[in-house]
Amino acid sequence: MNAHASLGMHKIFDRFDIAGTVYSVVTKIDKAYTGTINLIKTWNARSIGRKELARIAQSHYLLRDIGLEPYEARNEINKPFWKA
Repeated sequence: MNAHASLGMHKIFDRFDIAGTVYSVVTKIDKAYTGTINLIKTWNARSIGRKELARIAQSHYLLRDIGLEPYEARNEINKPFWKA
């Protein structure tokens, strides 16, 4: 974009406060994106943790070491990844 066209766009943005609106929309999209990424990371961590717990649950001694009863481990292992 040349300097003249750029100056023209700034005048339009200033006149209609488009810059503020665009900034607001971009900020909302960024927050939604960040929230989605964090949710996926949380789900992934739960899934990995429950798989590890399933491995540990094969030994009653290891479960006892971490302070869980077999039924407690089974309840946690059987939860879907999206449930806390």
